[in-house]
Amino acid sequence: MNKRISKLGFLVEPKNAEALSFALTRILEDDLTRAQMAKAVEKIANEELSWERIAERTLCLYQEAEKRRS
Repeated sequence: MNKRISKLGFLVEPKNAEALSFALTRILEDDLTRAQMAKAVEKIANEELSWERIAERTLCLYQEAEKRRS
């Protein structure tokens, strides 16, 4: 499993009720795992999904588009 995915949550195959049940039970019952995942998700959200970061990416896209037009 991708390390990043395992830190952020569980990847469960579609229509696999047993795997989904395992993942949900682990999150609900394992306080440490739940806290670690929450912390990792919050970090990613703050670093990659902030308005500042979105603005930077948008500006880069506009600059690339302008270069291609020239």
